[in-house]
Amino acid sequence: MKQQGRFSVRRMGYFSGSIWQAIRNLVQYGSQYGASSGVGSHLRDESDSRGSGTDEYEEPQGACREISLEETLDALLDYAHETGVLKEDGVVYRDLFDTKLMDCLMPRPSEVIGHFWKLYEESPEAANYYYKLSQDSNYIRRYRVSRI
Repeated sequence: MKQQGRFSVRRMGYFSGSIWQAIRNLVQYGSQYGASSGVGSHLRDESDSRGSGTDEYEEPQGACREISLEETLDALLDYAHETGVLKEDGVVYRDLFDTKLMDCLMPRPSEVIGHFWKLYEESPEAANYYYKLSQDSNYIRRYRVSRI
């Protein structure tokens, strides 16, 4: 069932093998950067509820390789457009949808705020934490900024 403000896997329907790889990459990316791994459990549960098939979700195992967030999100966004989840393939629709995807990986705002203030009490490095989190979560889109 779709939660308010959250991405629903069921809405996207059945996935091909390459889309599962993109999802695994996103989960691995989140793990690499300290984001929540709850999306992996959510995907596995939804895969199990569909019944068995060849494209069921499996948690990433082993060492993480370097993952391009831009390429991973592009694959997921292309698939969302192909399956009709995105109304249009424009920048605005893609940005809104990849924000929903990244929201699945991010800690709750109250956790971010709490961690920020804890760091702030100890050191002025709290701003660096927040800036890095904003980049790692794709809120600040490095690949766009670096091209300017």
